[in-house]
Amino acid sequence: MHKNSNTPNNLSLIKDNDKLFFKSLLKQIDELSRTVNEQLATRIRFSNFLLIFLFAVVLCLSVYYEEKLIAISNYLSIILCCIAILALSYFIRLRSKIADLAEATQEISLQLNKRLETEYVLSLNENKIAPIQISPHCDISRLDVDLSSEMFRDALFFREKATLIPSTECFIRWRYVRASIIYFCCALESWVNSTLTKKLQEKQKVQVLPRFEHDLLNFLLNEDFYEPHNPVIKLNIPTKLRKTLPQVLSLQEIDDEIINQYLELVKLRNRIIHFSSKDLETVYESETLYLMLRSAPEIIEKLITMFEPDNVPDWVKARP
Repeated sequence: MHKNSNTPNNLSLIKDNDKLFFKSLLKQIDELSRTVNEQLATRIRFSNFLLIFLFAVVLCLSVYYEEKLIAISNYLSIILCCIAILALSYFIRLRSKIADLAEATQEISLQLNKRLETEYVLSLNENKIAPIQISPHCDISRLDVDLSSEMFRDALFFREKATLIPSTECFIRWRYVRASIIYFCCALESWVNSTLTKKLQEKQKVQVLPRFEHDLLNFLLNEDFYEPHNPVIKLNIPTKLRKTLPQVLSLQEIDDEIINQYLELVKLRNRIIHFSSKDLETVYESETLYLMLRSAPEIIEKLITMFEPDNVPDWVKARP
């Protein structure tokens, strides 16, 4: 199988067990296709031989009995002709079924090859999957990175890709939809943590931070921070949005309805990440899923605007 130059490298990260399974499945399909074709050829040859033999028997008996027992020969001729017709009908149906089976196995093989070429990068070496070579090309410390922006743009990218996938490719479309929902939530949570860090650092320059805010800043900046009973460890996104962020930003009022809209998106994200059987309909073809996908950018923009109306990031305002 040849490498698809249009396939992104991140889609080639497939588990070894999956690689072996796909290769084994392709091999089995090829073997089945060959077996079906061989059986088809054998049955056709046998059916042709049997029909010729039956017609020869009918002809010989007709000639033989014509001189002696015309009545018996007529009956035998009719019986043998019926047998020949039934045999011909049977082998025609058998030939059609075998041909359909061969066509079906060939179609499965083509579809699976197309799926693999679209989603995975396989090596030309039959027994080895070429590993992805990852090497740093830049010094991260020299870059002004913004994960919130990257996550938000990734979410928009996957949302657009989902709209371009035909309904027949439902599994691929679902993949883009799920990725978009997850990335939208990651973008906002990254923005919340970045905003908390920035504001706490600014406050620290002019005043001594209260214990909670001091510990929170330490937790956000210090990867070695570990105090199991410290309340900053257990902060979740609803608490950050309803209490922590308003406190740090010195906001007197917040619109709880906007927060609730975003938390609905978070609930959907959690159902995807912590999937169980009860979430099947919601995570796949529910109306809620696609409504949230369409409204997610606006929800995030309204939420950020509520907290920092004078400092809404360009990656939110200037989206396509």
